[in-house]
Order: sequence, then structure tokens, then C-alpha cells
Amino acid sequence: MRGTVITTGRFSKGTQEAAFERGAAPITLIDGEKLLDLLIEHQIGVSKKAVDYLEFDSARLSQFETEGSEG
Repeated sequence: MRGTVITTGRFSKGTQEAAFERGAAPITLIDGEKLLDLLIEHQIGVSKKAVDYLEFDSARLSQFETEGSEG
């Protein structure tokens, strides 16, 4: 028999030590980070979206600059 404990947060050091203590019942600990990894890996409740990345290029603005200032 094996147990699994899942949290959306983190496990304390004491919990981790108890889970791996010699003679303890076999327990798998799944913290929030591992849970997200598993959901993404198995595509459960997630979907991929494309994201556009825009970068500012000040050199390309020079074509809009005017020579001198008119008053």
C-alpha cells in the first residue's frame, strides 16, 4: 500500500523527513511546483497560448525626428 499527499504549497522539512524515514509507510509527496509540472506534462486543465514579444528599438525612431526646432 502506498499513500500520496498533495499540496498547492510546500512541505515542511519535518514532513519531508518523516515521509522518507526508514520503516515509514511509503508516501509520495507532491508539492505545488510538482503538481503544476504534472498538470502541464499531462495537459490537464491547461492550454498553450502564443505570446507576442515586443522590443523597443529607439534607433528606428530616428526617421521621425525633425531637424532643428521651428518656433
